[in-house]
Amino acid sequence: MASIDHGSRDASPANGRPLGARLFQALVENSTDTIFLIDLDTEECIYVSPAVRSLLGRDPATIIGLPLTQFVHPEDAAEVLARSARRRRGSGVRTAVTRMSHHDGAWVWVQATASPVLAYDGRSTAVFTVAAAAERVRAEMGLRSARIRLRRLLGQIGTEHSYLQTRDGSYDLTVEALAAALELRDDETSQHTRRVTEFALALTRIVDPALARERDLRYGFLLHDIGKIGVPDAILLKPGRLTDRELRTVQMHTTLGEHLLSFIPFLSDLAHDVVAYHHERWDGAGYPWGLRGKAIPLAARIFAVADAFDALTNDRPYRRARSVAAAITEIQDAAGSQFDPAVVAAFVPLARKLDAS
Repeated sequence: MASIDHGSRDASPANGRPLGARLFQALVENSTDTIFLIDLDTEECIYVSPAVRSLLGRDPATIIGLPLTQFVHPEDAAEVLARSARRRRGSGVRTAVTRMSHHDGAWVWVQATASPVLAYDGRSTAVFTVAAAAERVRAEMGLRSARIRLRRLLGQIGTEHSYLQTRDGSYDLTVEALAAALELRDDETSQHTRRVTEFALALTRIVDPALARERDLRYGFLLHDIGKIGVPDAILLKPGRLTDRELRTVQMHTTLGEHLLSFIPFLSDLAHDVVAYHHERWDGAGYPWGLRGKAIPLAARIFAVADAFDALTNDRPYRRARSVAAAITEIQDAAGSQFDPAVVAAFVPLARKLDAS
């Protein structure tokens, strides 16, 4: 409040309006999110900020004075009206996702966050901050799809409610069966998971023998890509280069996979570490969290090297396999940027030994 009072005393703009008013106008009109002021009784759009041009391809003047529901998908309009009624009563959710019409005729997913009820010019109103929500919607749809797929797979291998155990009490049969089911979907050779798991375990025995003895480490390696069951086949099996949007969808598999592991209660944090962080980079440029250096769990750092080596030395739909020597050189070149240098140092003699055998 003090800063606004100070501005109103010291500034005398040509248009006669105090600095505080100009400041708020500048903030609203230059926000990247679209600001709506809505009459909660009539749904009339009292004000719409210029950012609506980017969001919906519409000029604010073509929306102001009209009911918001005129621009909402018919299937969502009733819920929008119900939310306004609940908001007038002081209840209801603050944030909601809905579809609005773009000027070109397409429907755009948006997320709207509402203010408390405000009295404006004798009307009950609310300010809505509205942003594009297509990425969120795709993520949630992928999550629902992945949950369904996982339950189906667990049901097929007879472990949805009771887990298969070996004589020593471990759950190898469940994880092996689930890994096999996942492989059949997205790996033509059905061997990638086992190849990379065995190599990653061998590398771990060199880097940290105690870690290699942890039973759940193998489970994490086997299930490292479990989140890909939430990625549509059209993207996962696409032979050509992915678009930016498709790439973002694929990258969701790490956080999605960690969430799915909660449906397999016998897995420890060690397995979660591999699934969640195996695409982080030593220099912090990886995903999903941009972790850097030793902030990335060691198991994930080791697996990242093993996974890259297996990818480079085996055919992929978009390229032919490289030689072991070429793969070693490429991974060495990425030490200190993509990979932990200490892990790469342990990897090189192991890979050369594999090449010589």
